[in-house]
Amino acid sequence: MRPTAGAKRPPLKHGRVRPPTTPADASPPQLDDLAALRKAREARHGVPKPPPSSLLTQVLLPLAAVPAKYFLLAAAVSFSAWRLAGSDPLAGGAVPAAKRPPDQHWTHLKSNPNIVRELTANAGRGWFRRMLKTRTVREEIENADYGGENGHEAEEPDDGVGYSGRFGARDQRMFMETLRVTRCVTTQSALVAYFCGAAIQHDQDHDAVNPKGFYGGYGRDAVSQFNSTLSAFHARGEAAGNHERRVYRLGVGSEDGQAGYAHVWTIVTLESGHFYWLQSFIGHYSLISWMSTVEKQVGSSARAAAGMDLATLQGKLALLQTLFDFDSWTEQTNDAYLALFHVDMIQARSKRDGLTKHERVAHQRLGSLSWDVACTFPTPDEPEVGNADGAFLKEMRAAMRSMGMHVGEQPTKEQAEAIMKKMIADAAALHELDEGEEGGASAEEE
Repeated sequence: MRPTAGAKRPPLKHGRVRPPTTPADASPPQLDDLAALRKAREARHGVPKPPPSSLLTQVLLPLAAVPAKYFLLAAAVSFSAWRLAGSDPLAGGAVPAAKRPPDQHWTHLKSNPNIVRELTANAGRGWFRRMLKTRTVREEIENADYGGENGHEAEEPDDGVGYSGRFGARDQRMFMETLRVTRCVTTQSALVAYFCGAAIQHDQDHDAVNPKGFYGGYGRDAVSQFNSTLSAFHARGEAAGNHERRVYRLGVGSEDGQAGYAHVWTIVTLESGHFYWLQSFIGHYSLISWMSTVEKQVGSSARAAAGMDLATLQGKLALLQTLFDFDSWTEQTNDAYLALFHVDMIQARSKRDGLTKHERVAHQRLGSLSWDVACTFPTPDEPEVGNADGAFLKEMRAAMRSMGMHVGEQPTKEQAEAIMKKMIADAAALHELDEGEEGGASAEEE
């Protein structure tokens, strides 16, 4: 039962006093009474602080409710953009390979997981076109992503499952791989930039003033021709006692001309005459992961850094030839592709469409090989980038003229082998002449 208005109420326990009640028939406070009450409070406690500004209430307070992980992502992206804008490794014509001895390139490349993005950050389309996700005509026709008109662009980070949330992605390994970049043509662009510089990185672009061409052809004979050229370079280096540090850009295309099972990669010749086979594969692995795989295959990072010998490389090229002339995608064909490009295509197709999609053999079978010598990469002692491709052509033409052939004439297989032998002999003779001159100079000094 509630007490009536004006009735006296008992005090609360512990000495507390209940506040006075307002009579039921009392009139509400007037404005003058409220103003007087406010003035009394101000006189007793001071003037209160003004209410929060609109910036605080409309921006800062809502931001406080945003999870911290989003702030961390924004900070990471901002830092990366600032770092790339302020420290372009290719600025001013710099060639990163010139800063360290050849035996340190493997360790340097593998220790920098962001190196592909760093070396291609300023080589792709502008940010506005990337934001709109515009594609080239070929990309639209084939519904594929080639990394822009010239292949320099890295893919967007993805978990390999679909457009799920970037935080808590369902495949963290694939998310990290795409951060490192898996697109093979973008990785090749970064490697050429690292060893040869930005100018050569762009010398085959469609919008270049004089786009550089490439060698190669169709069928397994194109692989044989590259193998012969590689062997000639190696034999000439053995004869001269010094191997030139060459960077080869290679690419194979499917028979139907579409993306299919096509791939690009890079071969690097070291001063020792050994080779690196460097690559990534879109949607499967990055350059760093490939290098880790090589280290496991050979047993240690030191052996991987030393490179493979010519016989091992030629074994890979012989395996590559088998992908040009099969009639169906068998386990043996799949093993050859896996050994070369580190992708199990049967498993990949099964994961993608459960092997229910029928692929034509022309979509799987390789039809062409293209290659060129990007450059002779520099060292701290020899900082200039060399045009090994041009030097090779000059020596080949000289050998053809000495054999009574016209420079524009297409040599037969036997003539091509004879040309290579002539070039090797010329290099050996030049090496003996250089040694004789050095010996004569030493005798005169004594």
